[in-house]
Amino acid sequence: MRDEAKLTRRRHAAAAFALLLALNLLCALCRAEEAALTLVESDFILDDSTTPPPQTARWQPQPLPDNWNLSRPGTGGNGWYRLHFRLQRRPEHAYAIYVPKLSMNAAFYVNGALVGSGGRFEEPMPRHWNRPQFFTV
Repeated sequence: MRDEAKLTRRRHAAAAFALLLALNLLCALCRAEEAALTLVESDFILDDSTTPPPQTARWQPQPLPDNWNLSRPGTGGNGWYRLHFRLQRRPEHAYAIYVPKLSMNAAFYVNGALVGSGGRFEEPMPRHWNRPQFFTV
């Protein structure tokens, strides 16, 4: 019984922390001077490399969001999405990458530099199963 009480307190503390984090993010978004960029198209390539494929690779246009099971039925492996955007001016504050939904795992690069990932890409690999990802740039 004592262990259950500890577990319950930990769960409540984790839930409170998550709520606090969400409120802070929401407040930051409310104060944001810049509008969010919603990217609706990308380039895609199937490639098992651990670093982004070169510009000369055979990238193919891919609309976003992409449901892998619909756009590549029966295809497994790793894929890379390449997105292009331009900012009007140099940011005065940190920018962030927000991906509302993933099926497995992802790593995010900006101009070739890793800015965040969901963890390992070897077993045991995390399965994020539709958890959002948020990384500051």
